[in-house]
Amino acid sequence: NYTAKVIETIDSHFSYLMPFLGEPPAKWALIGLGSLGRGELLPYSDLDVALLVSDEHTRQDPYWQKLISLLDQTLHMMDSSI
Repeated sequence: NYTAKVIETIDSHFSYLMPFLGEPPAKWALIGLGSLGRGELLPYSDLDVALLVSDEHTRQDPYWQKLISLLDQTLHMMDSSI
């Protein structure tokens, strides 16, 4: 299924690249919204995701900007590879 392939691709990229970011300042989760969250993703669907962070006092930490940039690059790369 297409949704599973997209999730697997995101997960594999993050698994490879996360060690370069170092230890996160708080626990976090990336969740899929919309058709991704429902498991109904189709080719050319938009990808709606949310980054949840357990400690709001770390919001300004540069780690999150790096993580968001990594996520953005991963999603743009996926446009041409899936």
